[in-house]
Amino acid sequence: MKSKRIGFFAFAILLVGISLLPAAASSQAADKPMKWVLSTPFGSESYGGKGVAWIIDRINDTSGGRLLIEPYFAGSLGYKSPEYLKSIKDGLMDMAEFSSPHATGTEPIFGACVLPFTFFSYEDFLDFAQRVLVPNISQMVEKKWNMKIIGVVMYPRTAFYGKKSIQTLDDFKGLKVRVMGKLDSMIFKKLGAEPTYIPFEDLYTALQRGVVQAMPNSLTAAADIKVWEVCSHATMIGYVIGCGFMVVNKTSFDALPPDLQKVVLESGEAYSKHMKQEITKESDIAMEKYRQNKMVLTDMPQPVLDAFQSAAQEVWVEWAKETGPMAEKILKEGGLVK
Repeated sequence: MKSKRIGFFAFAILLVGISLLPAAASSQAADKPMKWVLSTPFGSESYGGKGVAWIIDRINDTSGGRLLIEPYFAGSLGYKSPEYLKSIKDGLMDMAEFSSPHATGTEPIFGACVLPFTFFSYEDFLDFAQRVLVPNISQMVEKKWNMKIIGVVMYPRTAFYGKKSIQTLDDFKGLKVRVMGKLDSMIFKKLGAEPTYIPFEDLYTALQRGVVQAMPNSLTAAADIKVWEVCSHATMIGYVIGCGFMVVNKTSFDALPPDLQKVVLESGEAYSKHMKQEITKESDIAMEKYRQNKMVLTDMPQPVLDAFQSAAQEVWVEWAKETGPMAEKILKEGGLVK
């Protein structure tokens, strides 16, 4: 009798143990961290690369280690910036630092993120990006490209670099100017300059040899090539070149539990503010390098800036007509046209 009781209790314990196995396995799976892959076209020590490291640490900390992100810097995952839209859509990366200028060939609406001469302060541009760009562009990219925008990465302000100071509109007549893209080229043509596109890696040599005589460029990019060695003057224009985005694959995002989705969204919002602070610091550092290297620093006179903006407005309108209704909507909501 005693042995039968022991056998019964042993059998009962076995049944209880079996019934608990799925719960234990489920708990173990729940405790296992989720892992994402992030790609950025920029190096780890660049402004963008440091921002990537910042948001990865933020997500790791606020998720309690439940969402871990593995970064691939300088395109080391194997995809170039123009390929990011398709790579994100296909789920080849869960997260990316997305370069708007490199996407305009595939989706022209991203040109709205880098329209020349729109806003002249980081605060104003970030407001425009969060209030107008993100809501409008998100409608399209979530459906078409399976991509969710979670944060804004600010690009630097600009100056005009050359061997002499630019102080009047006549100074642009016949000037050989290196431009950053199609819209810049259209604006400088309207001012009488001779614009030409030169790849960034050839820029120093082109300025040195007189292939071009001057250029507009970001404060940080010009400092990176030691512009003071080939240009003696920097005339502050001041407009913000634009922005890119921190984005996630929407399928990957939707697969997260609600609390981790909240972590990702809040981290993206904090990232936007952080990057605005960082680009302000980076710009100040660049200006100090110009001073230390004896560049002549001046401000572009207001009448010249007014002429730039007038020419730019015409170009924005032409761009919007070519791009479609969403582009016109962005211009109006941003207060760029009436």
